[in-house]
Amino acid sequence: MNVSLQTKLLVLILTLLSSVILLLSGTFAYFESKETEKEVGQLALQVATTVSLIPGIREAFHTEDPAKIIQPMTIQMKEQVGAEFIVVGNKDSIRYSHTQQEKIGKRMVGGDNDRALINGEYYTSKAVGSMGPSLRGKAPIFDDNGKIIGLVSVGFLEEDIHTLFIHKLRTYGIVSILVLVAGAVGAVLLAKNIRRDTQLRLCIGSGMPSSFP
Repeated sequence: MNVSLQTKLLVLILTLLSSVILLLSGTFAYFESKETEKEVGQLALQVATTVSLIPGIREAFHTEDPAKIIQPMTIQMKEQVGAEFIVVGNKDSIRYSHTQQEKIGKRMVGGDNDRALINGEYYTSKAVGSMGPSLRGKAPIFDDNGKIIGLVSVGFLEEDIHTLFIHKLRTYGIVSILVLVAGAVGAVLLAKNIRRDTQLRLCIGSGMPSSFP
């Protein structure tokens, strides 16, 4: 089976173009996944730090019913930043706030509070909590004497982070398809031009008149 030079060139160009696009897309997807997770982690940590510094939150720890004051404040902030939960707990990891009201007064889940409660660190972590796997920002709460009295945990579910990542990929996927289509059109035009030039040279070399579509 004879394959024309034009077809060979077209297949070669499209293969190379597709390979490059796939390689670049895979590389981009990897780094975009890491960047998306980093951005969400930074947001979670920023919100946790902000909440831990709110005077009303700190003062509520010294009242008879801290949850009564803290719960409405954190629910409002959760809606504003789009977090899955903003949990405030005391030094024993007992919740004073939670997205699900019935979990207030119970112990926080995940086992990743020690760095905040013992060492006073600000950090992000991954853990499986009562609402599923999540990326959390952790911040200690200090009283006026610098003593750790509790912590704030702000979380985004991993499935929501994955959804955000997929949404970004779709946008770039459309761009990749458009580039591939443009490349295909260019490859067809290039192959035709090469074919025309080749036939012209053959005709000139043989002394025959040329006639091209």
